[in-house]
Amino acid sequence: GSECLYETLNAGESVTMAVFVLSGPELLANVQFTGPVASLDTETGIELMQSIEQFDKERHPEAINFIDSVDFEHLTLESEDDEDFEISPVSNDESAAERKQRRAVERKNALEARQRREQQKAMQQR
Repeated sequence: GSECLYETLNAGESVTMAVFVLSGPELLANVQFTGPVASLDTETGIELMQSIEQFDKERHPEAINFIDSVDFEHLTLESEDDEDFEISPVSNDESAAERKQRRAVERKNALEARQRREQQKAMQQR
């Protein structure tokens, strides 16, 4: 599913985006931040919807159009201590089952590397 939020921003203000993956076979999401989609004098929901429809029909080279993928399956695998561990880039050539299998191996390797480092730290502290 998707959600559309509309908020007027002034120069110098910042925006934070939160992404929640509630279901699906993989913990992946596509995010998009686009705008401005309506003029500052837009007051009603109907005017906003009409502006969004018009915005979607035309090209807007001056507009912000940030699109990215979020991969929640790998967010915790990387840390400062993981120099020896590398996550493979996402490939569109592999099936979902192949990607799931590859990621399982990557997670296993990352956890084993962390366990080795923790054991080494524990031995050094004795």
